[in-house]
Amino acid sequence: NPDLQTVPHPVTLRLPGAPGSGPGVSEADTEVNMRAAFVARSGCVLLSADYSQIEIRIMAHFSRDPALVDILTQGGDVFRRVSAQLNKKSEAQVTAQERALAKRVCYGVMYGQGKRATASELDVELEVAEDCIAQFRAAYPGVNKFLNDAVVNCRVSGYVETLYERRRYLPAIYSRNPKEKAHAERQAINTICQGSAADLIKKAMIDIHKELCALEAQHRQHQRPTCGSEYWAARMILQIHDELLFEVHSGYLDAVQQIVRRCMESAIHLRVPTPIKFRV
Repeated sequence: NPDLQTVPHPVTLRLPGAPGSGPGVSEADTEVNMRAAFVARSGCVLLSADYSQIEIRIMAHFSRDPALVDILTQGGDVFRRVSAQLNKKSEAQVTAQERALAKRVCYGVMYGQGKRATASELDVELEVAEDCIAQFRAAYPGVNKFLNDAVVNCRVSGYVETLYERRRYLPAIYSRNPKEKAHAERQAINTICQGSAADLIKKAMIDIHKELCALEAQHRQHQRPTCGSEYWAARMILQIHDELLFEVHSGYLDAVQQIVRRCMESAIHLRVPTPIKFRV
């Protein structure tokens, strides 16, 4: 399961002159892009489909918080909307720092991150981070109840369940060691959200595979141009967290995008939409 997010972005290196060029040759700036090593075959393109804020959307689904559900249903810049609501100002008045803080608080609250870690990550005063966390919990009481209920229910049953009722047992929830117990409590919430996100994308992958097989049969029937020496219109080549990567024949790009969008956005029906973003 390679983590391609660790592949470095392009960097510029200052390299010496060519060997044998003699003294006085100036250094030259050279861009090194490791990501350029990943390319599609001739006649094909790489298509990336990525869920937008999927774990926040799953949290909204489970918590049923009306304010958060409303924000995610309206669309637009989700974290700008959250920041505008928390700061009681229009979206146009929200600064980049306020948006970043709202985003960090959303994920921090969901995963049990404390005020000190939040303040450190965003380089703000401890009081600012503390106030933002308190404001978020007050603005979205359904989220607060969901987080508390997840821990309480785990203490009762010893496990948590995802959307598709996959169970994860957390024996440390009964530990007398405060650190171990706190870690298990965070795992309880993380598993529900991240595990359900895994349910969602795995279901989408199954649905996409079925439709791509049907497209492939049509492709073969009409004997369209192929990618390289193999005979296919599109194939799913990688899953990276909440993102899917496809290699697609250029002539089938529109058709494949329609298939991927339909399957990913309707894989599991939540109380909020599950939009995706494409990159080609």
